[in-house]
Amino acid sequence: MARISVIGESLVDVVGRRAYPGGSPLNVAVGLARLGHQVSFHTEFGLDEHGALIAGHLRAAGVMLADGTQRLVATNQAQVKLDAQGRASYRFNINWNLPDDVVPPRTDLLHAGSIAAWLEPGASKVREAFAQSPAHQLRSYDPNIRPELAHDAAAVREAVGFMMGRSHVVKLSESDASWLYPQLGPAAVLERVLELGPRLVVLTRGALGCQARTATDSFVLPAPATEVVDTVGAGAAFMSGLLDAILTSDLPASLTGGPAGPAAPPVRTALQAGLASAALTVARSGANPPTGEQLHRALQRGN
Repeated sequence: MARISVIGESLVDVVGRRAYPGGSPLNVAVGLARLGHQVSFHTEFGLDEHGALIAGHLRAAGVMLADGTQRLVATNQAQVKLDAQGRASYRFNINWNLPDDVVPPRTDLLHAGSIAAWLEPGASKVREAFAQSPAHQLRSYDPNIRPELAHDAAAVREAVGFMMGRSHVVKLSESDASWLYPQLGPAAVLERVLELGPRLVVLTRGALGCQARTATDSFVLPAPATEVVDTVGAGAAFMSGLLDAILTSDLPASLTGGPAGPAAPPVRTALQAGLASAALTVARSGANPPTGEQLHRALQRGN
């Protein structure tokens, strides 16, 4: 079991008349806790009905809340629309901040992502936490760009670039890549991000699986066959499955500064875990990542 700090937004996904706990960082925190890790979550939500829903969801997963969490008047919301294929689009009502003195504990992994890394005033505190993180602490980042909120595109790209440069593991989606680097194909995107400093860069491609790069190896893996109910939480589920496999291998030492860099076999295993975790999540409604037992069974049977 690893000790993990996650920083980022919490919100409720409103689908029709139902509200579900959500937000990419929240979903990663829940996913990692369900996989057996000790997770501390630095976030904020309101003292309202939706905030109570989020608090109960985190408590049920075993996620510990950092001090100063419940500070908003109203919990953030995302209105979710699903197309005929179950693909989700979002419309947000969100504010984001953190206490001025937020300094995550020196855990095995520091993860951040999504809106929290570039929406001010909280984003500067997220970047400060990454800047102050010790060299030996594994850091991961998922941009999860929401163009409808990225009103200052240049500032968002600058913030994302900083976070990528301070992270050892970066996972981005095809939609992230097309917004950040509209002129580049998948292989060129991986190369560009790798040049910023991460040791492992992963590009998720939905039904096409994923591609990844380290300094010495390239990977292309297919997605497991599955019947998609909806894609809500798929990226976060991939991230939690990937990070779980990394943390339970010998990869952290090589990702944080080992001279040889990460070896190919455990990286491939971690990518397979991410794909399996995402496949389990899209096969059921809402952001509902797998438990350790569910993921283990899926990997044993090859999907």
